[in-house]
Amino acid sequence: MLYVKEKRYLRHENGQEVVLAELSADTPDELPEADASGVVICGGDILHQGSIAWVIGTGHIYGLSSTGEWVDQTFFAVNIALMQQLSIGKLQWFAIKTLEGGIR
Repeated sequence: MLYVKEKRYLRHENGQEVVLAELSADTPDELPEADASGVVICGGDILHQGSIAWVIGTGHIYGLSSTGEWVDQTFFAVNIALMQQLSIGKLQWFAIKTLEGGIR
């Protein structure tokens, strides 16, 4: 089941509201798909790029791209949480990973 947890109005476009939304779904298949022009409609609203979705069944977090594609952001989100726990900045994390050979 898809649930709209929160949405923030941005503007009107072609008679519909454009919103930045936070969604939750049981599976990735339940996330709304883009139409032929790359527009994603959810509950009558146009979802703006940067809308996010949490898929409960997998624990993954997805972000909506400008092309209407849901991109898995889980790896990035986990590393941000780790950086916050370790109190290191993004540049320090990048340097550590580069030295370890993890980023090319």
